Amino acid sequence: MPVKHKINLLQAELYPKKVLLTLNKVVGLWVIMCIVMLSWVLITQSTFNQTVSEHRSLTQLKNQKQTFSEQLQKQLAEKQASPMLLRELESKKQLLARKSALLAKLTGSKQVFSSGFVTTLNDLSTRHNQNITLKTISINDTGIAFTGLAKSPKDVPTWLNGFGKSSLLSGEEFMTFELVQNAQGITNFVVSSTAAEAVSQ
Repeated sequence: MPVKHKINLLQAELYPKKVLLTLNKVVGLWVIMCIVMLSWVLITQSTFNQTVSEHRSLTQLKNQKQTFSEQLQKQLAEKQASPMLLRELESKKQLLARKSALLAKLTGSKQVFSSGFVTTLNDLSTRHNQNITLKTISINDTGIAFTGLAKSPKDVPTWLNGFGKSSLLSGEEFMTFELVQNAQGITNFVVSSTAAEAVSQ
């Protein structure tokens, strides 16, 4: 049987209580909190700096695009024709259209102008009708018109039918055909390929 050399005379309640927070623990806790706060500050600062950099880049890109857009608008405005040039262009177009119409008439299949006025008169004299007397012959770039006298109304259609194969009136369409008989029985007639010319007679 072993022999005890020491006897513990202190009771359990007489032992000192363990301290929960010691100086070392408080210091360690503060160090950990400082490290956490410093890390948070560094992360926040880095995120803020990155956001500011992106915002600066986007602002710079926006300014560049706005400047480019203003340059394009300025170039477009410079390339627009002035009203004076547009009026001059329209005038030249109308002049060209009139010249083209005249050229088409001069070089057309009817060949009234290209054959010359002498040829036209020869064509009329070849198909002369003793019952028809011509007063005026109007030939221009818009058409042809005749005014004259006839002994009877039926003489005018008979005279026009004689030009069926002539270069003067072959295929010509007349918009106006007027016959007016006066008190002496003489028929005044107007034959025109355009209404305007007939009215003017």
